[in-house]
Amino acid sequence: LNLRYQFMSGKLKPYILAGGGFDKLLAEDATYTSEYGFEITLEAPEKTLDAVFNFGVGLNYFFSDSVALKLDVRYVMIFADPNSVNNLSTVVGLSLRF
Repeated sequence: LNLRYQFMSGKLKPYILAGGGFDKLLAEDATYTSEYGFEITLEAPEKTLDAVFNFGVGLNYFFSDSVALKLDVRYVMIFADPNSVNNLSTVVGLSLRF
């Protein structure tokens, strides 16, 4: 669930956003062989359901009242443990209002 505050009116509308939700990790252990014949084993962490929080900024360019090109950048934090990996997410898409 995200809350978004949109600035300005007109065709170009910047916004800020913040939200949260849950992330479920479904990774499996895997073994790979490199091109030089070395075996690499990757161990997946235990499967968990973790709380996440994100915040960011974005921009909508409206072609009409109901169609817009969307670009946003979000920083996503996972609260599982202090050593968990957080990430920066970039989204480009088409928004349709109805």
